[in-house]
Amino acid sequence: MANLTKFANPEIFRRFDAPLLAQFLALKEDVLAARGLVIPALPTKENMPYDEIAKFFLSADDSLLELYQAICLIGSLAAKHGRGAIFAVAKEAKIKIPRWLSSHYDLALWVWLNHPKIAEHAGYRLKMHNTRSFHYFSSFLDEKAPALDYTQANIDRFAAKMATYYSAVSKGGAVKIFDVMEGDELWLLIRHGGYLERRGDVDEKTGEVETVCFRDEEYDVVIYNKRHFELKIRNATNATMERLKLEFGTVFFGSLHTFVQRETFPLQALRETDLNFLKTVKVPGIKEVKISEVRYSLPGCVTKTVHEKSADLIMASNPREPIVPVAAFDVNFAKLKFVFEGEAKGRSVDLYPPNKSSFGRESDAPLVEAWLREAGLMSGGSADDPHVRLLKILNIHLRASYTLNEWRFLFREVYDQAEPFLVDAGREADYWCELGTMQRKEILRENGSITALSPDYADHPELERYNIPEEELKLYTLCPEAFAGRLCQCYGVEPSFRQHDDGLFRLGTFRGPDRKRYTAFLATHPERSQLSLAKQVVGQEGEGVMMVFPDYCPDTAEFTRQKKSIYVPLVDLLNDDFTVCATFDDAKQKFFEIQTEKELISQEQIASFLAISKELDGNKRLKAPTHTTVLNLYCMEGLTTDEMVKKYGFSKGTVMSRKKDLETKLGRPLNELRAYSDHFEKIAESLSDDRGDGYNARAAIYDDGAYDK
Repeated sequence: MANLTKFANPEIFRRFDAPLLAQFLALKEDVLAARGLVIPALPTKENMPYDEIAKFFLSADDSLLELYQAICLIGSLAAKHGRGAIFAVAKEAKIKIPRWLSSHYDLALWVWLNHPKIAEHAGYRLKMHNTRSFHYFSSFLDEKAPALDYTQANIDRFAAKMATYYSAVSKGGAVKIFDVMEGDELWLLIRHGGYLERRGDVDEKTGEVETVCFRDEEYDVVIYNKRHFELKIRNATNATMERLKLEFGTVFFGSLHTFVQRETFPLQALRETDLNFLKTVKVPGIKEVKISEVRYSLPGCVTKTVHEKSADLIMASNPREPIVPVAAFDVNFAKLKFVFEGEAKGRSVDLYPPNKSSFGRESDAPLVEAWLREAGLMSGGSADDPHVRLLKILNIHLRASYTLNEWRFLFREVYDQAEPFLVDAGREADYWCELGTMQRKEILRENGSITALSPDYADHPELERYNIPEEELKLYTLCPEAFAGRLCQCYGVEPSFRQHDDGLFRLGTFRGPDRKRYTAFLATHPERSQLSLAKQVVGQEGEGVMMVFPDYCPDTAEFTRQKKSIYVPLVDLLNDDFTVCATFDDAKQKFFEIQTEKELISQEQIASFLAISKELDGNKRLKAPTHTTVLNLYCMEGLTTDEMVKKYGFSKGTVMSRKKDLETKLGRPLNELRAYSDHFEKIAESLSDDRGDGYNARAAIYDDGAYDK
């Protein structure tokens, strides 16, 4: 039921031409007459009962529901933007508007009485374009994918699926969709009921109070951009947006996971000192752009949230410094002022990473989006790069189960490299997909044969596919364990795989340079941001963990650095065959530098330490332990002085003397070198081939004939 508060004022009805208003009310003449309202045969401004008419629109009478909805539509079309929508739709339908219609209210009422479809379409278009806040979802598809399957049959299927959802959330099951193509964009307006409400109504004759139940009309807006392969959904509840996204992908592209929430507005560019793009990026229709507000977080003992405001932040800040400090790890809001051609006053556009925007005027969206894309403040769409496609699949479809034809469609040219990650799920699908598409078709099993039915098989049986092989119905799962095994091998992680939480997989543990055990995680989630996953891991496990993500996020990289953890973006580390190019040593070195904020010692330094210790052992009558033995036991195996005395029976004074000699000769305390204990063995092995120079590093470590030739 629509909101009729506006029409409680009789003066609103005086704005209509009296004969037109009488013609409108005559649609329910019998209902009005039964309640004592009689419309004059020759209606004029003087004899129309405007007060009584207003009272009827205040009552909640189901028999007048059609008039309630119509008068609200007419009222919205009488507004400024409504008139524009009427003329636009009338022009498309080649309908002439009479010139004698003197007022905007008469125009809207005349169109509704004579061309109700035109009025309905104009009303839908008005509501669609009265949308100022969007959430953006990038597409997993690219131009090689099948085109949008835009048919009336699919519109009806989409309406039926959404009707099921709205009914399940107590919003009624009545859904109507208005669709229109505007350039590269498909606009869908989904009209449905709201939550059930109750209102008391007093019967004028008996004085009794009656309770009337009704539902207000609500609308959701979905826009698909064919050029950028992007879905926009008007701001709604998270559950509603999720269902709209999933059902749209299923109906028009054949996959639940066609669209994903990714970082649409990367505001990291605001950390740069050079923001000349604000002046150099030119889009026809936009005269000037300024940044007026920004909000970010700063690290510290207590995380600080800073919200800066100014008419022009760039003019108000130091030109040598960025408006967002480099140390900021979470830029979560920015407000830009756009001045359009022919206008003196600017309008605001709010950006909320990862994927929400809010416009000062609904019609500004196309121009603003074009400017943001040119300036690098808006990303989205799909990528042709095979690495990026694989990483997106990992982020979206990990643990998902599809047929081989569907996996081939997703992976395309990199299917052979990705196939080892697919594991037989042990069950069959109740649908079939043809090779080269993810459009699912129902199947019919009959007499040992499998037939794939066309969507409208009753009218077009010739489109059916017969004798489908059983193999094409088998489901295969993208197994995180298989991918995790390769990661563990590359990074020296002792595998102990399990799903830790939604989107988090525990790979195993590894030993850090301080000889402590640390945990490694694989983090993938189609909806949650990297930063939120990283914060969850650090909150649960503490600092000093390894986190592997499919792609790169500057905010997450900065956060993990502050928390002394390893951040591994696979997008930078994949070889052409999808092996990981970072080695065990690379990971350990990076971890050490993060933990100690110092560089890891090189092979040459360790070799020189070993040579110096051997030089100190030049006296063959030297009492045990030798300098090399102490260096080995203390710095490599991590034994303390007391432990060496107890385990090997050495003299404590001799051990202390050898340590002092080593520190004097090496020029650095041995306690510092103990941090390299896990590094000595690996370096020694890599130096073991230096025997041609008369030096065996591994033998030197174990004091066993280092200079044997």
